[in-house]
Amino acid sequence: MISALKSADTKVEDKIEAIKNVGYSKNIRALDALVGLLDDANAEVRSAAIWAIGKYKSSDKVNLLITKIKDPEESVRTIALKTLAKFTSNPEILNAILRLLDDEDPKVRKMVLESIVEFESANVIDTIIDRLDKEEEKDVKLKAVELLGGYMAKDQKASKALIGTLEKASEFDLQMAIVDQLAKIDPYIKEFLMLSLKGRKKIFIESEDVVSKEAAIDLTYRRNSPLVMKVRGFKEEVESIKRYIEFLAEKGQLVNGG
Repeated sequence: MISALKSADTKVEDKIEAIKNVGYSKNIRALDALVGLLDDANAEVRSAAIWAIGKYKSSDKVNLLITKIKDPEESVRTIALKTLAKFTSNPEILNAILRLLDDEDPKVRKMVLESIVEFESANVIDTIIDRLDKEEEKDVKLKAVELLGGYMAKDQKASKALIGTLEKASEFDLQMAIVDQLAKIDPYIKEFLMLSLKGRKKIFIESEDVVSKEAAIDLTYRRNSPLVMKVRGFKEEVESIKRYIEFLAEKGQLVNGG
């Protein structure tokens, strides 16, 4: 198998099969050969080599995978992050990954955010909140919003951060994403925000022929987004929702229904 890994004449599918076999067997003699495949011309081979190296749980070799987070192929970057996320109890690896949250490539920043939910670190929520506050790229901000939504039932800091961002947000997509996450606490929240806006602007286009009341509210809001954006930025509504969430938290009733 080791000779198959090293030979330039080995077919791609055979090389990948050999990589899988040594990964499962953790044959220490094959480890250097796997490292040599991290720069293989074939993305599938690189991905397989990353996976196999992770199986060995060798910190010095795993460190080599950090560079693969910026591989030209997204599939390779993804497997590198997923593999490294299993070793984030190692401060060196964790810090190297976190530094990539300031990478110039928004795709890298987004992928790092997606991976840190696996971190064995107490400050994951703080890290996501910090990125949401600093981030300018919409897709990355939306990913941060989505991830914080998953933490609302565990830590009140998540809902507070979402509300704080909502108070400042002017982009329609970001507003809607935050409202959708807050609605996991209670669907009433979304209904309240949409209906209160609708009630102040009678010229809203009504939504008909939709399957549910919630869908009607959502479609009405989306059709009128340019108008909604000018309606005092949710200020009054957000203050009410903030008080409501604080009340639920005090009563111990924050349950994530998503």
